[in-house]
Amino acid sequence: MRDLYPPVGTLLATVVARILPLGALGLSLLGALAAGFFLQKIAEAMVQRGLALPTRVLFLLAIAFNPFGVQLITRDSLLFLSIGFFALGVGETVRFLYWASTRDGFRAGILLMMAALTDPLGVALVAIAGIAAMFYLPDDLERPGRRRASVLVATFPTIGAFATFAFLQWAFGGLTAADVAAVLDGAGDRMREVVADLTGPQGLLLMIGLGFAWVLAITHGRARSIVFSVVAIVVHYVAIVLGWARTRRTAASGSCCSRSW
Repeated sequence: MRDLYPPVGTLLATVVARILPLGALGLSLLGALAAGFFLQKIAEAMVQRGLALPTRVLFLLAIAFNPFGVQLITRDSLLFLSIGFFALGVGETVRFLYWASTRDGFRAGILLMMAALTDPLGVALVAIAGIAAMFYLPDDLERPGRRRASVLVATFPTIGAFATFAFLQWAFGGLTAADVAAVLDGAGDRMREVVADLTGPQGLLLMIGLGFAWVLAITHGRARSIVFSVVAIVVHYVAIVLGWARTRRTAASGSCCSRSW
């Protein structure tokens, strides 16, 4: 079962490799197509919230030309898809929290589950969404048990999927010391690569893009979004150290399909 996880990411990589036998380039094209869709959804959300045209343009430019985003789209497209599912799921979660819409809650749970099943990093993102659902609820909408219900609605599909995986893993095998050692093997080298990336030109460009986005968020009264951007980046680099995602150097030397799942 460990060889099948994450099933959605594995299936997508296999299908793309069959349809477009281009290796890393095929998955990069998939990431680029997904990026266009997600940017359109972001633009749609900003229009619904009545943001001014210059603000919408600046936000889209900050997202589209951020080196962090470009690296994900072209060199780790499955992780980008997972983050995209997470972003859409968070949007549906917010609608569920404010409007108590069962349909939006169902969509949120499914999208977050897709994030967890597309890339290993998606598990951490779902945990972030569950924590946010507990604390994001406005005080004027507070009801007894509503916070716990919101967390359960957002995370239940993911919990159910992983409970199924855990049962099947228990039935057909188990977690051995060799599996844990395989995760930690090379963590020191990957940590040094992360430090080199963050202290080099790429890290500088990332900080410039983030600073630009943070200023826009603060000036428009959306400072809370800064926390989620920081958490996403930290989780991404932690995943690199654990071998679940790749740095720019390892991405340049290997295929998107070669990551060990």
